[in-house]
Amino acid sequence: MDASIAGTQPLRPALASIPDACRYLGGISRAALYKDYIAQLETVHLGTRCFVVVASMDRLIEARKSRSAPNADQPATEPQPAFRAA
Repeated sequence: MDASIAGTQPLRPALASIPDACRYLGGISRAALYKDYIAQLETVHLGTRCFVVVASMDRLIEARKSRSAPNADQPATEPQPAFRAA
């Protein structure tokens, strides 16, 4: 049954493959995912495949956003570029 006919939202995946998780987290590398983030995420192994729970990525993003939110007492600063041109 089509989601628009039923009046509900389409299903959202609960799990993401490792490459999809890297894209979901802003295009980080696989190495960065394993080195910096995998311990903070919930994973599920199905057979030989490893999946990341999407809700755990959402929680990580929210936690990072709240940590990096500017303090109301301090003036906001300009965002720094992600890389510098050589």
